Amino acid sequence: MRPEEKIKSLNDEEYNKLLYYLKRLTAKKKTYNTYRDAFLIKIMLFSGLRISEALHVKLNDIAIDPYDNEICIINIIGKGGKEQKARIVYSRIEEEVLYFKEAEELDNDDYIAKQELASYSLERVHLG
Repeated sequence: MRPEEKIKSLNDEEYNKLLYYLKRLTAKKKTYNTYRDAFLIKIMLFSGLRISEALHVKLNDIAIDPYDNEICIINIIGKGGKEQKARIVYSRIEEEVLYFKEAEELDNDDYIAKQELASYSLERVHLG
C-alpha cells in the first residue's frame, strides 16, 4: 500500500498568472500550436481531464449542453477505455474553439492536439 500523497495544485496567484500568460500568448502569437496549447491547458485546468484524455479530444467531441448553453460538454475516452463526459464553462475555451472551427488545418474528426502539419495526435511521450 502506498503512503498517501499530497496533491500539488496551483495557488490563486499561480492560477491567475497562468491564465494571464495564456491570454497574452494567444493575443500575440495567433498560430495553431499556440491555440492548441492554450486549449489543452485550459481543459485540464477547468475540467480536470488527464493529459492522456486531453490529447485525444477531437473538434467533434465538443458540444454545447442542450440544457445549459453556458456549459460545454467534451466527450472523452477515459481511464479503462470508458466513454465519459467532461463539462466546462464554454466562455473559458470559446476563443480556442472558435479558432479551431475556422482553422484550415483542422477537420472535425482531427485530434485538436495534432501537430500543426501532421495528421497524428501528440502523445505524452512528445511532451518530454
